[in-house]
Amino acid sequence: MAKTVEQRTKELVDSTTTSSLLATWNGIISDTPDLNAPIYKRQGDMAGLAKKYDDAAAKFIKAAKRKDDAKKLFATGAGQLDKLRTQSDGLKKELEDASKDEGKSLQTVDDAKKVEDLINNWEEAIKAQTDLNKERKTIYDNLGKVGDNYLKGLTDTVGKVKKEVEAAKAELNSTNGEMNALEAQVRATSVKYQKIAIDSNKKDVADAARGIVTFFGK
Repeated sequence: MAKTVEQRTKELVDSTTTSSLLATWNGIISDTPDLNAPIYKRQGDMAGLAKKYDDAAAKFIKAAKRKDDAKKLFATGAGQLDKLRTQSDGLKKELEDASKDEGKSLQTVDDAKKVEDLINNWEEAIKAQTDLNKERKTIYDNLGKVGDNYLKGLTDTVGKVKKEVEAAKAELNSTNGEMNALEAQVRATSVKYQKIAIDSNKKDVADAARGIVTFFGK
């Protein structure tokens, strides 16, 4: 019976035990050598089908691991974002320091009374504010660039993870389809083996041939 990717994942990936269809078939052959006779093999190469099934199972497990490992890309992205946060914090401190330094270089006259001193004080204030505005603008521009890079880092990381997950899902779907097809072939070949055995009045051989199907659970 055809299985979904979810069922296959539970069976192959989430399970704590592993099994091999080829090993199962070899065990059956060891107990029932009659199944090695050419009359059976002409109905289908059960060992060959079993090996293909095991190979496909290994591919499925690898694809499932690829899907799970995609989350590691978030750790890489987080490291890059941490660096950008550090840059942002440094720029914010520069902004605070710039405000604290405002007016320290002013050459003003305290408690000015003369109009000339008042003009000087106001012109010094203009100069100081102009310099502060320029410095702030540079810092804000840099903060904006860091913010843009941060957003890009977020977007790029999510994009990379989703791309990797979609690629892994495509592999899982493809391999699962291959395994379903191989299972169907194994079942059909088992039926042919059983018919030959029954026609030859060898119930024990027929039962052994049916045994391979129990590997699939139903």
